[in-house]
Amino acid sequence: EGLKFYAGTDLYGMEDVDVAEARVSGSKTVYNFKTPLDVEFLKIENLKDADIFKIEFLNDPSVYKKGLDRVGGRCIASASDSAKIAGLAFDNKMETSWSSNCDRKPGQWFFVGLDKTRDVRSIELMSGPHKDSKVLAPKIYAGKTLDDLYSVDAVRIENENSDVIELKTPQNIRFIVIENNGEKPGAWRIAEIKVK
Repeated sequence: EGLKFYAGTDLYGMEDVDVAEARVSGSKTVYNFKTPLDVEFLKIENLKDADIFKIEFLNDPSVYKKGLDRVGGRCIASASDSAKIAGLAFDNKMETSWSSNCDRKPGQWFFVGLDKTRDVRSIELMSGPHKDSKVLAPKIYAGKTLDDLYSVDAVRIENENSDVIELKTPQNIRFIVIENNGEKPGAWRIAEIKVK
């Protein structure tokens, strides 16, 4: 409450955005729009002097269903790029890997749906022979359902052949999104992924 949203593809053509619901979760408020926005600019008008400390933009859950494939038994996976080969991160072969097949850029993501909801402490992304193809400045989103994804505080521990992303607090979740937030030439690759 107290916020009004405007969006558009240029600064001078922004229009009002209808909010379907504002859901309070702890110290956060999640605003769901009536329809997903595909825009370049978003303006937030603070009508009641509400305190705003951090703003995060979440993908509409439907984007993670793009190219969704059953992998590694009962899990499912997808990716923003090269979704059809997401299963290569679950084939128990370090010589094969999922690859974005394009330079790393902010907003790329890799999605994992576990076979059931369970407690997760860490996610290990193994790079295999591709040591210079790791995720950059990763952000983690997770939830029990696709419609209830939230940002998770995590710490990245870099090793020579893998990155371990430790969640600051274990989460009881089924769905995980790993989002790349850096830019660098060369593809992002995952030879194997382990969720513990």
